[in-house]
Amino acid sequence: MFPHKDVAPILKRGFVEARLHTDMTPDMKGYTEHNARIQELRDKYIGKGNIGLPWYFIFHPDHLDRWIDRRDGGARLAEFRAFFTQARAQSGG
Repeated sequence: MFPHKDVAPILKRGFVEARLHTDMTPDMKGYTEHNARIQELRDKYIGKGNIGLPWYFIFHPDHLDRWIDRRDGGARLAEFRAFFTQARAQSGG
């Protein structure tokens, strides 16, 4: 998914996008290990048992083990703009 034209300018400066794809199927090579790691990350970042996707995280640029803010994907455009703008300000960007 590409950022909306009203959000893209905010993201151009100071953000690096990373995606975690979770769409493997059991018949694919490496599925068991991949699925275990996905479950571990979900439990750590969005809560045990939560399978709602997508989620957006803004990690601190100097402490990649901590996030500045996070939200689920059910936001309106104005909320996303505010989310990214506030996170950039909090990170010193």
